[in-house]
Amino acid sequence: MAATAVMLAVSSPAQAYDNPMHKMFTDDSESGGVVYFWPDGDVVRVCDIDSDGYRAIVNVYDQTADKVKYTIQAAGGEDDCTQVRGSTAAKYDLAEGHCFQFHIYIYDADHGDVAGDDWAYWRNYNTSAPTNC
Repeated sequence: MAATAVMLAVSSPAQAYDNPMHKMFTDDSESGGVVYFWPDGDVVRVCDIDSDGYRAIVNVYDQTADKVKYTIQAAGGEDDCTQVRGSTAAKYDLAEGHCFQFHIYIYDADHGDVAGDDWAYWRNYNTSAPTNC
């Protein structure tokens, strides 16, 4: 007699961290900021990873709909992060299949300096479909 194994997939809030994830650092010499994007759950996290007086900021722009979605920032200081999720508010809900531009940079509010900016274009697919725009 043959044995049959059955695996069940259970959805949970933590599951977003098990699915495809994108990551990009700022383009400054010490990579003072990082942005993470998990399409499953529309989770975006920006972190300041260097105590250099700058804060990490990310702008999220919907290329497909041609509109700004939102901006989030880490308050500043090493290992400080800010995270949003699509279920938190309508503005954080990213349309499935759309192409999004993520623009990360670090900013020194005391001097008005912007540094280390970088861009990536990622498609919001919750599966293993093509993710680049």
